[in-house]
Amino acid sequence: MQVQDGKSSEEEGETQSFLPENLSPNTFPLTPPVSPRTSTTSLLPRRHARSPTSTTLLLLLALVPEGILEAMLIPLYPYLVRATGVDEGSVGYYAGLLSSAFYGPLFVTNVVWGGISDRYGRRRVLLLGASFGFLAAVLLSIGQRLELLFVARLLAGTFGANSTVTKGTLGLLWGDDDGRAWAYSMYGGVYGVSGILGPVLAGLLVGDGEFQRACWVGAVLMGGAVGVLWWGVKDGEGGYSVLDNQDSSKSLPDEDDGDEVKDSVDDTLDTVDPPSPILPITLYCITAFTTSLYMTALPLYLSSPFPGPNQSPQQTSYQVMLIAVTKLLGQTLCFRFVSRWVGKWGCVLLGMAGFLVGLLVIGLRVLGFVEGGLELVLVLLGLSEVCAYLAVIVLITDAASKQSLGLVHGVASTCAAATRTVAPAVAGSLWQWGVGVGGAGRGVVFWAGAFVGALGLLAAAWGLSRRSRVVERIE
Repeated sequence: MQVQDGKSSEEEGETQSFLPENLSPNTFPLTPPVSPRTSTTSLLPRRHARSPTSTTLLLLLALVPEGILEAMLIPLYPYLVRATGVDEGSVGYYAGLLSSAFYGPLFVTNVVWGGISDRYGRRRVLLLGASFGFLAAVLLSIGQRLELLFVARLLAGTFGANSTVTKGTLGLLWGDDDGRAWAYSMYGGVYGVSGILGPVLAGLLVGDGEFQRACWVGAVLMGGAVGVLWWGVKDGEGGYSVLDNQDSSKSLPDEDDGDEVKDSVDDTLDTVDPPSPILPITLYCITAFTTSLYMTALPLYLSSPFPGPNQSPQQTSYQVMLIAVTKLLGQTLCFRFVSRWVGKWGCVLLGMAGFLVGLLVIGLRVLGFVEGGLELVLVLLGLSEVCAYLAVIVLITDAASKQSLGLVHGVASTCAAATRTVAPAVAGSLWQWGVGVGGAGRGVVFWAGAFVGALGLLAAAWGLSRRSRVVERIE
């Protein structure tokens, strides 16, 4: 066997087998050769390919308009309903139903769009969703009848699976726990920023019954999302369509060599006891139901002449914004480190405990047993949502294969959409019933949320104990 320049003839022949017939080993091909570790969807010149980090940021930027529009609408639903001439005694019911109208179609379409994105490409699905989101915002802007408001929200929900598709894509871009914690923290940060800007814009744009101006701004923003997806995001960039993205974690700085040991332990646990998405999806639904319940009930309470403080739309928007500010700071600055400290299951436990305590306190405040301190409770609820929501998303991603991330997140989002469809209607009904009954009934909607939070706390404790038993078995 001849050896030249440190290479055997067999190695040289193996190298030649990867090259086109008209090229010699000394000729550099214009595109990378296809190998078992190279996806055919990502054969792009290196100078044109984006890193996973930049692709992640562009995807999240395209979600910002949708988040801002939703955050603007949440505190405005009672006022939008009143502007159509609905009787005050029915405002709670219709405000809850209007919020549910967005999540009702998602009960079906999240799975559909998640599966389609796995098979036909995520960029196409994201573009379709943003385009119809723009159309729905325009309809909402020109709608002065209750029926047209419902049509606009139903249309937005039918094509509103972009957040689901993006979550699955982030799972493809980042394969390690630390990378996913960062990516999903940024994902949560998008809705944190949107939750701040939405109520601020709503407060600035809403005048004497001029609620449509806020909706027109939302339509313009949705048009911007279409532009970002059309010109900024391409299939095949940064591992965007690649099922095996081995190098994505290199885009993050290495902060702790101990993470490699932790990832190795997690891999061993997953081999001995493969994770199932059933419990994480259940916890996701509990989180979605609880947050939807109190985010619907809070504006009803704050805007109500009795037993609420009868706040203006601007004041209600700013109170809701406090939760969003807390979520933004928690998602971008805290979650990654808290997750390292207490683990994913520990984060879920902290979140559910916060829901339980915070909603119990608000229920007591409605009855007059607690004076002041509402801002502190809203901060607690924001931090609780950060811990529970992001940790559950990571757990769902861990339980899915790379080939089915879109489908699994679609199933999870469908289940969550079902709870988000029911929760606002339940919140509106419980609020109207409690006001009608009077007495202790006025706080029942918040106590119902606390009860659901307690169920989540028990489920998370069971999941953590089960994982601990597996660790003991390995040791």
